[in-house]
Amino acid sequence: GTVASSMWTSSSSGVFVPLFRTGDQVEAYCERRQQWLLGTLKVQTQAAPSSADVGASPCVDYSVVLDGTREVLEDLALECLRKPLSAGERAEVLTDAMDWKEATILEFKRSSQTHKVEFSGSPAKSSVTEVPSSRVRRLFGVGMEVCRYAGLREGWLDCIVVD
Repeated sequence: GTVASSMWTSSSSGVFVPLFRTGDQVEAYCERRQQWLLGTLKVQTQAAPSSADVGASPCVDYSVVLDGTREVLEDLALECLRKPLSAGERAEVLTDAMDWKEATILEFKRSSQTHKVEFSGSPAKSSVTEVPSSRVRRLFGVGMEVCRYAGLREGWLDCIVVD
């Protein structure tokens, strides 16, 4: 959905605000495996090159140590990171018919990297299923208060989803 910004949360004091911090538990998208995998984040910042424009942002590198295998995914783009989905959270699931269907997260199964979900509006037992993490995304409903990351300089914006 679209968000409407209401307030800047980071300062104009020159303090840079990375999206995540070292030690945060995140899901990282692994291109090779085509799925989201749980792990622990490592953030490294480097000052902008001295030849850069005055006020240039530092470089931030995100890497993730995957739970279980301890494999490291390095130099991840921001779109390859997300906070883990939690029980009770609203989500959308990509169905076999290739459409998004609203559901509620019941649990995350670490061993199989799947989410157990219950589809909305379906009280039958058959509405509960396990799906790969690559088929699950957060649902941001209209009117929901969210924070949007606006980059290193601006940090987080408090917003409301408008459509």
